[in-house]
Amino acid sequence: MCISLLSTKKIASDSWMPLDNKSLIDWQWFSFRLCLFLTTLLTIFLVLFGIETIEIIIAIFSIGVSSTSQLLRLSSARTTMCNLLHPEESEVLDTLDAIGMAGVGTLVVLYLLA
Repeated sequence: MCISLLSTKKIASDSWMPLDNKSLIDWQWFSFRLCLFLTTLLTIFLVLFGIETIEIIIAIFSIGVSSTSQLLRLSSARTTMCNLLHPEESEVLDTLDAIGMAGVGTLVVLYLLA
C-alpha cells in the first residue's frame, strides 16, 4: 500500500482559497490594481488640496516603488516580462524593494526628529 502525501491537495469546501492557479493570479492582480488605485487617489487628493510636504512626497514615491516591485514579481512569473528581466531579475527586484524600504525608513526618521 503506497501512501502519497505530497501529491494530494486538500482544501476545505468553505475555504476562500481558489483551487486553480488562474484564480490565484487574478486575486493577486486585483490586490495590485487596488494598491495602484489607492495610490492614484491619494496623489490626486494631495494635488487638489495643495499638500506638498516632503514627507508626503516620500510616502507616495515609496508606495509607487513598492507597487512596481510587486508588479514585476507577479509578471515575471507568468508573462513576457520574464524575458526582459531574466538576467538581472533578482537584482532589479531587490533594488526596488530597498528603495521602497528606504523611503519608509526616511519617513520614520523624519517623524522621530520632528
